[in-house]
This record gives sequence, structure tokens and C-alpha cells, in this order.
Amino acid sequence: MRWLFLFLMLANAILLFWYAQQSVVPDRGRESAAEGLPLALVSEQPPAALRSVVGEGAAVDGERPELPCFMIGVIDNTLTAERIVEFFSVRGYRARINQQSDERVVGYQVGLPAPDGDAARVALLRQLDAAGVVPESRMVQGRLQFVLARYASERQAADFVAGLAAKLAPDLQPAISPVQQLDWTYLVQIDGPFDQEMSSKINAIVRKAYPELKIEKKLCKGVALPRGDH
Repeated sequence: MRWLFLFLMLANAILLFWYAQQSVVPDRGRESAAEGLPLALVSEQPPAALRSVVGEGAAVDGERPELPCFMIGVIDNTLTAERIVEFFSVRGYRARINQQSDERVVGYQVGLPAPDGDAARVALLRQLDAAGVVPESRMVQGRLQFVLARYASERQAADFVAGLAAKLAPDLQPAISPVQQLDWTYLVQIDGPFDQEMSSKINAIVRKAYPELKIEKKLCKGVALPRGDH
């Protein structure tokens, strides 16, 4: 009886295992659905389809189209530029700051390259000390140079060099060079496209708030963002 009971238990387990294997059917629904969908590359899409996805006026093949824009400036401080950008950005426009720099001469300095060797440099410093000059040391293109003086005008610097020449060795010739400073200015760019009503509205807003600033409508490279009525 015991062996018969064990045999029946084993047969029952085999039957349950066979039934479970038969009831597991592969789910071909998702595979069939995926096989039925066409797979198209972005490069195979027509330009019109790409524009519908990324927005009208967007670049295709990495090229940025030229679109109408407003340039507001020139602005001499970032705070004013940021205020203008914020004003138009919260109203749905795409606005950004373009910065530019101009070099301006703010003075002239008298410099003298340091001679090679410690002994020669000590001798030069002694001559400068005797002339009442306390130089500044700085590295210029990997070479030690002494800055002897700075003046607001080139004429003042030239007079200093002429007075110093008699107190230095003949082979020591100070040079005068301009001291330049970068002045940063800013332009606010507002990207289009614009209709006539929108253009007039932007012109009126800027001229009323900042009458001293120039506003110019031109073509700029960039991507326009879709926006509603303003």
C-alpha cells in the first residue's frame, strides 16, 4: 500500500507539471503589434514632419534659419538688460542678452624687462632705488618685467622716461605701453516671428520705458518658439 501511495503521488505531480506546461502560451499580442508598426529614422522624415514635431521655424539638418528679431541697446549695465529680458520673457517672448566688449585705453605704463642673471637684476634694482623708483614685478609672456610707473597720459609717461634715462645704464631702455580696459555693453534680443501689431506693441513698450535706447528690427539666426497672442 505504501508503494502504491507513493506511485500515485508521483503520477499526480507529473500530471500537474504537464498541465502547467501546456497552459503557458507565449504572448504574441505585443510582438505582433510591434511588428506591425513601421520603424522610420529621423533622417527619413520629410522636413514638414520635423517642423511639426520641433516647432515651426526650427532648424533642419543643423541649420539655423534667419528670423525677424528686435535688438534693443546699447545697454551699459546688466541690471537694465536683465529687467528688459524678464519683462518680455514673462509675457511669452523669447528674449536673451548678447554681450560685447570694447577695449579702451585708460592710461600708460613704463616697463623695463628684467635682465638675465641675479647679479644684473640686483644692479638694476639699485639704480632704480637711487632714482627713487620702486618697481612692480610681473610676468609678461613668461619673462620677468618691472613696471616702473603709470600715468594718465602718454606725455607724462614720456617725460618720466626722459628724466630716468640719465640715471640708468645706456643699455636699459624703458618702454611705454598703453593700459587697456574692457568695457562691456549689452544688447537684448527678442526673437520673432512678429506680425505688424506685435511689432508696433514692442516698439511702443521699449520707447516708453527706455527712450534713450535704440530699438532695431532685423534678421537674426535662431529658433523661434511658438507663442500665443500678445
